[in-house]
Amino acid sequence: MRRAILATVLLAAFGPFAKGAIAQSTFFDAEVISAACAVSSENCAALVQQLISQLKSANLTEAELNSQVAVLASAVLNATSGASPSNIAQLSPVLTEISGLSSEAGQTSSILGFAREMESGRAPELSNISTPFAASPA
Repeated sequence: MRRAILATVLLAAFGPFAKGAIAQSTFFDAEVISAACAVSSENCAALVQQLISQLKSANLTEAELNSQVAVLASAVLNATSGASPSNIAQLSPVLTEISGLSSEAGQTSSILGFAREMESGRAPELSNISTPFAASPA
Protein backbone atom coordinates (compact mmCIF):
# COMPACT_ATOMS: atom_id res chain seq x y z
CA MET A 1 0.00 0.00 0.00
CA ARG A 2 2.82 2.41 0.91
CA ARG A 3 4.48 1.79 -2.47
CA ALA A 4 1.24 2.55 -4.31
CA ILE A 5 0.85 5.82 -2.42
CA LEU A 6 4.50 6.70 -3.06
CA ALA A 7 4.13 6.00 -6.78
CA THR A 8 1.02 8.17 -6.92
CA VAL A 9 2.78 11.07 -5.18
CA LEU A 10 5.79 10.78 -7.48
CA LEU A 11 3.69 10.68 -10.62
CA ALA A 12 1.80 13.71 -9.36
CA ALA A 13 5.12 15.49 -8.91
CA PHE A 14 6.73 14.56 -12.22
CA GLY A 15 3.84 13.65 -14.51
CA PRO A 16 2.35 17.12 -15.01
CA PHE A 17 5.51 18.26 -16.73
CA ALA A 18 4.71 15.91 -19.58
CA LYS A 19 2.48 18.39 -21.38
CA GLY A 20 -0.16 16.87 -23.57
CA ALA A 21 0.33 13.37 -22.25
CA ILE A 22 -3.07 11.77 -22.09
CA ALA A 23 -2.14 8.50 -20.45
CA GLN A 24 0.81 7.11 -18.56
CA SER A 25 1.40 4.15 -20.86
CA THR A 26 4.98 3.01 -20.59
CA PHE A 27 7.53 1.04 -22.52
CA PHE A 28 8.58 -0.76 -19.35
CA ASP A 29 7.30 -2.22 -16.11
CA ALA A 30 7.91 0.34 -13.35
CA GLU A 31 7.52 -2.28 -10.62
CA VAL A 32 10.29 -4.40 -12.15
CA ILE A 33 12.55 -1.35 -12.28
CA SER A 34 11.79 -0.47 -8.65
CA ALA A 35 12.50 -4.03 -7.56
CA ALA A 36 15.78 -4.17 -9.49
CA CYS A 37 16.88 -0.80 -8.12
CA ALA A 38 15.99 -1.78 -4.55
CA VAL A 39 18.26 -4.84 -4.77
CA SER A 40 21.30 -3.52 -6.64
CA SER A 41 22.28 -0.04 -7.74
CA GLU A 42 24.60 -1.58 -10.35
CA ASN A 43 21.78 -3.59 -11.91
CA CYS A 44 19.55 -0.53 -11.67
CA ALA A 45 22.07 1.63 -13.52
CA ALA A 46 22.48 -0.96 -16.28
CA LEU A 47 18.73 -1.40 -16.66
CA VAL A 48 18.08 2.35 -16.71
CA GLN A 49 20.83 2.93 -19.28
CA GLN A 50 19.23 0.28 -21.50
CA LEU A 51 15.81 1.91 -21.10
CA ILE A 52 17.22 5.36 -21.82
CA SER A 53 18.71 4.04 -25.07
CA GLN A 54 15.35 2.53 -26.01
CA LEU A 55 13.51 5.74 -25.19
CA LYS A 56 15.95 7.84 -27.23
CA SER A 57 15.43 5.63 -30.26
CA ALA A 58 11.65 5.32 -29.85
CA ASN A 59 10.85 8.43 -31.90
CA LEU A 60 8.64 9.89 -29.15
CA THR A 61 7.25 13.40 -29.03
CA GLU A 62 8.63 15.64 -26.26
CA ALA A 63 5.43 15.13 -24.27
CA GLU A 64 5.61 11.36 -24.62
CA LEU A 65 9.28 11.28 -23.65
CA ASN A 66 8.70 13.52 -20.63
CA SER A 67 5.90 11.21 -19.56
CA GLN A 68 8.26 8.23 -19.75
CA VAL A 69 10.88 10.19 -17.79
CA ALA A 70 8.31 10.79 -15.04
CA VAL A 71 7.47 7.11 -14.75
CA LEU A 72 11.12 6.01 -14.90
CA ALA A 73 12.22 8.53 -12.25
CA SER A 74 9.29 7.52 -10.06
CA ALA A 75 10.27 3.86 -10.34
CA VAL A 76 13.81 4.60 -9.19
CA LEU A 77 12.61 6.84 -6.35
CA ASN A 78 10.19 4.14 -5.27
CA ALA A 79 13.20 1.85 -4.75
CA THR A 80 14.55 4.14 -2.01
CA SER A 81 11.76 3.16 0.36
CA GLY A 82 13.45 0.93 2.92
CA ALA A 83 16.76 0.80 1.02
CA SER A 84 20.11 1.06 2.78
CA PRO A 85 21.79 4.49 2.85
CA SER A 86 24.56 3.11 0.65
CA ASN A 87 22.12 1.92 -2.02
CA ILE A 88 20.19 5.20 -1.88
CA ALA A 89 23.39 7.20 -2.44
CA GLN A 90 24.35 4.93 -5.34
CA LEU A 91 20.96 5.50 -6.98
CA SER A 92 21.49 9.27 -7.07
CA PRO A 93 23.57 9.23 -10.30
CA VAL A 94 20.93 7.01 -11.92
CA LEU A 95 18.30 9.64 -11.21
CA THR A 96 20.62 12.37 -12.48
CA GLU A 97 21.04 10.47 -15.74
CA ILE A 98 17.27 10.11 -16.11
CA SER A 99 16.81 13.86 -15.62
CA GLY A 100 18.94 14.51 -18.70
CA LEU A 101 16.20 13.08 -20.91
CA SER A 102 13.58 15.64 -19.99
CA SER A 103 12.91 18.70 -22.12
CA GLU A 104 10.98 20.35 -19.26
CA ALA A 105 13.09 22.52 -16.96
CA GLY A 106 10.69 22.05 -14.04
CA GLN A 107 10.72 18.28 -14.35
CA THR A 108 14.51 18.22 -14.64
CA SER A 109 14.85 20.45 -11.59
CA SER A 110 12.52 18.27 -9.51
CA ILE A 111 14.34 15.07 -10.42
CA LEU A 112 17.75 16.65 -9.75
CA GLY A 113 16.49 17.91 -6.38
CA PHE A 114 15.63 14.38 -5.35
CA ALA A 115 18.99 13.13 -6.68
CA ARG A 116 20.87 15.72 -4.58
CA GLU A 117 18.88 14.71 -1.52
CA MET A 118 19.84 11.07 -2.11
CA GLU A 119 23.59 11.76 -2.40
CA SER A 120 23.97 11.58 1.38
CA GLY A 121 22.19 8.22 1.51
CA ARG A 122 18.94 9.66 2.76
CA ALA A 123 15.66 8.65 1.15
CA PRO A 124 13.86 11.68 -0.30
CA GLU A 125 11.20 13.22 1.89
CA LEU A 126 8.27 13.52 -0.47
CA SER A 127 6.30 15.70 1.90
CA ASN A 128 8.91 18.41 1.24
CA ILE A 129 7.74 18.95 -2.34
CA SER A 130 7.46 22.73 -2.24
CA THR A 131 5.22 23.26 -5.24
CA PRO A 132 1.95 21.39 -5.58
CA PHE A 133 1.73 20.05 -9.13
CA ALA A 134 -1.63 20.16 -10.81
CA ALA A 135 -2.50 17.91 -13.70
CA SER A 136 -1.49 19.42 -17.00
CA PRO A 137 -4.18 20.02 -19.60
CA ALA A 138 -4.36 17.28 -22.20
